[in-house]
Amino acid sequence: MSEIQFLHIADIPEPPDGYTLAASSVSNAGTGLFLFVDEQKMSQIIARYEDAGGASFPETKVSDGAAAQFVEVAENTVMRTALSGIDVTFPMIDRFPDGRILVAGSRAAHHGDGTYDLNGMVFAPDGRHSRRILLGDGIAKLACDGHGRIWVSYFDEGVYGNLGWGGTDEAAPIGASGLVSFDGDGRVFWEFAAVGADGVPRYIDDCYAINVGTERVWIYYYSDFDLCEIDGAFHCRLVGTELEGCHGLAIHGTGVLLTGQYGDDLDVGYLGTISDGRLTDIRRVRLAIPGLEPEEHVQFIGRGSTLNLFHRGKWFQHDMALLPA
Repeated sequence: MSEIQFLHIADIPEPPDGYTLAASSVSNAGTGLFLFVDEQKMSQIIARYEDAGGASFPETKVSDGAAAQFVEVAENTVMRTALSGIDVTFPMIDRFPDGRILVAGSRAAHHGDGTYDLNGMVFAPDGRHSRRILLGDGIAKLACDGHGRIWVSYFDEGVYGNLGWGGTDEAAPIGASGLVSFDGDGRVFWEFAAVGADGVPRYIDDCYAINVGTERVWIYYYSDFDLCEIDGAFHCRLVGTELEGCHGLAIHGTGVLLTGQYGDDLDVGYLGTISDGRLTDIRRVRLAIPGLEPEEHVQFIGRGSTLNLFHRGKWFQHDMALLPA
């Protein structure tokens, strides 16, 4: 089995005194992004509760909000921005092309009285809090593209409803389509709608992987296990695959790199070629990530031709553009 080498790009910066790492990401510009929060608030940021039936759900708010440091790593430069009032849980982060900072909670409750959690926080480049926006419950992944649009993918609870969403038109899940594009002010202007070559509409039950580039977005979703390209005019192109359960992808030309299927070890991946609406010439490869143990959990972040991950204090990346032709 051939190997796909992941290179060490940079170390994750050390947290400031009294802070701990809460989120990591990679921007559309290729910089590493890190959110460090007041360590005394971390237990609230990842807090869960049990309902009467014993089911576990995440809390959606942090009391009083937390102080935070947003850190961006670009080549040999480390830029730090102080933030305050971070009150979302299980946060995700990105930076807009104009320098604004996005911090979003993965969960947002609908309270049944016409109110709901505004789980997106948009900060000015200097860290001043500028506005709150609604991005919906059940966020799987999010990223900003080169035009400042926010792309949000949703897992099944965000698609079908939970935490008060669903059941009425007033509480219809924001993520019912599985993939939504927002402008920088939180207004919805596009939702996933694709039709297969057979003329049958396709639906997302759970968006497993997303890759947001400057001009194009790719997703891989359950239950069809199709790839879908969304171009700059929001046209959808479906690519069928025989792979099931992958959670990360990178794209270069007609080449596709996907992470492992259901039941695969963490260091398994698949390389394929897009041809006539299918992923063809699929071969199993080993993702050679220094120090990775098969039983560990990491999040893969696809950005155009690169597949990134953060592991044991380090940032690793594989760039498909560097593969031999």
